[in-house]
Amino acid sequence: MKIQFIFVLLLLLGVPLIAVPEENTFIPPRKTQVITAEANGGGMGKSEIELRMIQRLATLNAENDAEASINKPMWLFLGCVPGIGLLSALVYNPPVPISRFIGNSSEYIVVYTEAYKRKMKALQFGFAFAGCITGGIVGGGALLTIYSSGGFATE
Repeated sequence: MKIQFIFVLLLLLGVPLIAVPEENTFIPPRKTQVITAEANGGGMGKSEIELRMIQRLATLNAENDAEASINKPMWLFLGCVPGIGLLSALVYNPPVPISRFIGNSSEYIVVYTEAYKRKMKALQFGFAFAGCITGGIVGGGALLTIYSSGGFATE
């Protein structure tokens, strides 16, 4: 009970419960491999440093775009619906903004797409979870108020 109280208190105070990396910290995508110069045509294409910079730029752009385009109220509201919000946040694949691909290389497009989907799913689940907690607190408070006022009495 004490841990739940602390968790709810931290949530209400707006303390981040998940460690968020600094803005300039580079986290390579999980499923994306670093494409070496040898794998990119035997050294005829881009160097490994150029490819890493493309991956970093694509990842940062994708994460920023995901944060800017997330529909926070919708996911908070869906989270209030028991089971549906969290499940839909895990199942729904957000569309990637294709306008960001114009004039970029295929390496950029692959990394951007994976990073965008990963970040959007994380944001969707986070807001749906916050909505679930909020809905539980509000619903529990409402039930407690009704019960304490004798609203469930069968006399």
